Amino acid sequence: MLAWARSILDQSGVSYSPKEIDWMFIQASDRTALSLITESEKEISNEVADTFRGFVHRRSKGEPVQYILGNTEFYGLSIGINSSVLIPRPETEGLVDRALEYIGQNGRPRVLDIGTGSGCIAIALAVKEPGLPVTGVDVSPEALQVATQNSLAHGVHITWRTADYNEPESFEDLGGPFGLIVSNPPYVTAEEYEGLEPEIRLHEPRLALTPGEDQTGPYRQIAILARQLLEPGGLLLAEINEKLGSEIVRILKDYDFDPVEIESDMAGRDRYVLARKS
Repeated sequence: MLAWARSILDQSGVSYSPKEIDWMFIQASDRTALSLITESEKEISNEVADTFRGFVHRRSKGEPVQYILGNTEFYGLSIGINSSVLIPRPETEGLVDRALEYIGQNGRPRVLDIGTGSGCIAIALAVKEPGLPVTGVDVSPEALQVATQNSLAHGVHITWRTADYNEPESFEDLGGPFGLIVSNPPYVTAEEYEGLEPEIRLHEPRLALTPGEDQTGPYRQIAILARQLLEPGGLLLAEINEKLGSEIVRILKDYDFDPVEIESDMAGRDRYVLARKS
């Protein structure tokens, strides 16, 4: 069946990794990666075959394998996902690295994750720092359902709330102050969005990818909120579009954050902004 799957995906024109076929088969058959080698001749049931065929046909139409499997790995954790949330990217693990470094140096502050999506950032922080007080917010109730299930699966307590950074009043019941605010807001420009691979543009939630024409709008709104919610000296840490770094620095300085620094990801691209509330 694995050869059949390769043939179907090759014919579809979808760009895929051979590992994806293994992942789908493992999920459909409830086998392990090792058993694919040691039990390669083992017969499979009609039910498993039908499930696997369904996975492959979905993948052949461009649906991301992470949505088909219903999970992905982030910071060494299995994170449940569906089309209500963005698929976590490796670059965002760098945001977690920096957050954990700050937490370790600043006495385990209260943490707020704005635009939490699947909850991957908040959950990674809570798993690595047991008992850390973490709140995650998102405009999407469907996303918060995913985040809630993920926190239960990992046995961590996180306060989840519905809130929209475009409506500051929706943050009024969160309490505070927070020592650290983290965020991976939508930062793909409108022009970039139109050029995205169909696999991304047609399947992942647009709201989580791009703010539309006001490309720095989310950072302006988050800066306003951070001025209200951060304790003096607290840190705002956000992922950014490498092309927007100078504009985002200017916005944060306009809201009296100082210092404001840009740091690069593993590929050398400007990816993170760190801003202290003065």
